[in-house]
Amino acid sequence: MLTPLLGAIAGIATKDLVIAGLAGISAALGAKTLFRRDEAVEDRRRNAIKMAAELKTMGLGRFSPILEDFAVGDLSSMVHRVRAFRDMLASDEDRLAFVDDVFAKQLLPRLRDPQRGQAIIQAVDEFRQGVSASSKEQAS
Repeated sequence: MLTPLLGAIAGIATKDLVIAGLAGISAALGAKTLFRRDEAVEDRRRNAIKMAAELKTMGLGRFSPILEDFAVGDLSSMVHRVRAFRDMLASDEDRLAFVDDVFAKQLLPRLRDPQRGQAIIQAVDEFRQGVSASSKEQAS
Protein backbone atom coordinates (compact mmCIF):
# COMPACT_ATOMS: atom_id res chain seq x y z
CA MET A 1 0.00 0.00 0.00
CA LEU A 2 2.88 2.32 0.78
CA THR A 3 4.76 1.58 -2.46
CA PRO A 4 1.97 2.72 -4.82
CA LEU A 5 1.51 5.83 -2.71
CA LEU A 6 5.23 6.71 -2.90
CA GLY A 7 5.28 5.97 -6.58
CA ALA A 8 2.28 8.19 -7.18
CA ILE A 9 3.80 11.03 -5.18
CA ALA A 10 7.17 10.85 -6.92
CA GLY A 11 5.70 10.08 -10.32
CA ILE A 12 7.58 6.76 -10.46
CA ALA A 13 5.93 3.50 -11.45
CA THR A 14 5.70 0.73 -8.89
CA LYS A 15 7.64 -1.55 -11.23
CA ASP A 16 10.55 0.91 -11.24
CA LEU A 17 10.55 1.10 -7.45
CA VAL A 18 10.64 -2.70 -7.18
CA ILE A 19 13.52 -2.89 -9.67
CA ALA A 20 15.44 -0.19 -7.79
CA GLY A 21 14.83 -1.97 -4.48
CA LEU A 22 15.98 -5.31 -5.86
CA ALA A 23 19.07 -3.68 -7.36
CA GLY A 24 19.91 -2.13 -3.99
CA ILE A 25 19.45 -5.41 -2.15
CA SER A 26 21.55 -7.23 -4.77
CA ALA A 27 24.33 -4.65 -4.45
CA ALA A 28 24.31 -4.95 -0.66
CA LEU A 29 24.46 -8.76 -0.78
CA GLY A 30 27.22 -8.64 -3.40
CA ALA A 31 29.28 -6.24 -1.28
CA LYS A 32 28.77 -8.41 1.79
CA THR A 33 29.96 -11.48 -0.14
CA LEU A 34 33.04 -9.67 -1.40
CA PHE A 35 33.92 -8.47 2.09
CA ARG A 36 33.59 -12.04 3.39
CA ARG A 37 36.04 -13.18 0.72
CA ASP A 38 38.44 -10.43 1.76
CA GLU A 39 38.13 -11.56 5.37
CA ALA A 40 38.96 -15.14 4.38
CA VAL A 41 42.03 -13.96 2.46
CA GLU A 42 43.12 -11.79 5.38
CA ASP A 43 42.64 -14.71 7.79
CA ARG A 44 44.80 -16.92 5.56
CA ARG A 45 47.48 -14.23 5.49
CA ARG A 46 47.40 -13.77 9.27
CA ASN A 47 47.66 -17.53 9.78
CA ALA A 48 50.61 -17.72 7.36
CA ILE A 49 52.43 -15.00 9.30
CA LYS A 50 51.74 -16.78 12.60
CA MET A 51 52.95 -20.07 11.17
CA ALA A 52 56.12 -18.42 9.84
CA ALA A 53 56.90 -17.14 13.34
CA GLU A 54 56.23 -20.58 14.84
CA LEU A 55 58.51 -22.23 12.30
CA LYS A 56 61.30 -19.81 13.22
CA THR A 57 61.00 -20.75 16.88
CA MET A 58 61.08 -24.45 15.93
CA GLY A 59 64.35 -24.02 14.07
CA LEU A 60 62.71 -24.19 10.65
CA GLY A 61 63.44 -20.60 9.71
CA ARG A 62 64.16 -21.49 6.09
CA PHE A 63 60.45 -22.03 5.54
CA SER A 64 59.44 -18.71 7.08
CA PRO A 65 60.30 -16.46 4.11
CA ILE A 66 58.22 -18.70 1.84
CA LEU A 67 55.17 -18.25 4.07
CA GLU A 68 55.82 -14.53 4.46
CA ASP A 69 55.88 -14.14 0.67
CA PHE A 70 52.59 -16.02 0.49
CA ALA A 71 51.12 -13.80 3.20
CA VAL A 72 51.85 -10.59 1.32
CA GLY A 73 50.81 -12.08 -2.02
CA ASP A 74 54.29 -12.11 -3.59
CA LEU A 75 53.84 -15.41 -5.39
CA SER A 76 56.75 -15.01 -7.81
CA SER A 77 59.19 -14.51 -4.94
CA MET A 78 57.61 -17.43 -3.12
CA VAL A 79 58.16 -19.70 -6.14
CA HIS A 80 61.80 -18.56 -6.39
CA ARG A 81 62.35 -19.34 -2.70
CA VAL A 82 60.78 -22.80 -3.07
CA ARG A 83 63.03 -23.53 -6.05
CA ALA A 84 66.08 -22.28 -4.15
CA PHE A 85 65.15 -24.53 -1.23
CA ARG A 86 64.74 -27.48 -3.58
CA ASP A 87 68.12 -26.74 -5.15
CA MET A 88 69.69 -26.42 -1.71
CA LEU A 89 68.57 -29.97 -0.93
CA ALA A 90 69.68 -31.42 -4.24
CA SER A 91 72.33 -33.80 -2.89
CA ASP A 92 72.19 -36.40 -0.15
CA GLU A 93 74.88 -34.55 1.81
CA ASP A 94 72.87 -31.31 1.71
CA ARG A 95 69.70 -33.08 2.86
CA LEU A 96 71.53 -34.78 5.72
CA ALA A 97 73.13 -31.49 6.76
CA PHE A 98 69.70 -29.83 6.78
CA VAL A 99 68.17 -32.63 8.86
CA ASP A 100 71.14 -32.55 11.27
CA ASP A 101 70.73 -28.79 11.68
CA VAL A 102 67.00 -29.08 12.41
CA PHE A 103 67.59 -32.04 14.72
CA ALA A 104 70.20 -30.10 16.74
CA LYS A 105 67.87 -27.11 17.03
CA GLN A 106 65.05 -29.33 18.24
CA LEU A 107 67.13 -31.53 20.54
CA LEU A 108 68.67 -28.90 22.82
CA PRO A 109 65.40 -27.36 24.05
CA ARG A 110 63.98 -30.82 24.70
CA LEU A 111 67.03 -31.93 26.68
CA ARG A 112 66.62 -28.91 28.97
CA ASP A 113 63.23 -30.27 30.09
CA PRO A 114 64.00 -33.06 32.60
CA GLN A 115 61.11 -35.34 31.59
CA ARG A 116 61.68 -34.99 27.86
CA GLY A 117 65.43 -35.25 28.32
CA GLN A 118 65.05 -38.49 30.26
CA ALA A 119 62.72 -39.88 27.59
CA ILE A 120 65.27 -39.05 24.88
CA ILE A 121 68.10 -40.65 26.85
CA GLN A 122 65.97 -43.77 27.36
CA ALA A 123 65.14 -43.93 23.64
CA VAL A 124 68.84 -43.62 22.76
CA ASP A 125 69.72 -46.39 25.23
CA GLU A 126 67.03 -48.66 23.72
CA PHE A 127 68.37 -47.91 20.26
CA ARG A 128 71.93 -48.75 21.35
CA GLN A 129 70.74 -52.05 22.84
CA GLY A 130 68.94 -52.89 19.60
CA VAL A 131 71.99 -52.04 17.50
CA SER A 132 74.33 -54.05 19.70
CA ALA A 133 71.94 -57.03 19.64
CA SER A 134 71.64 -56.94 15.86
CA SER A 135 75.42 -56.59 15.43
CA LYS A 136 75.94 -59.65 17.68
CA GLU A 137 73.44 -61.60 15.58
CA GLN A 138 75.25 -60.62 12.38
CA ALA A 139 78.59 -61.63 13.86
CA SER A 140 77.37 -65.13 14.72
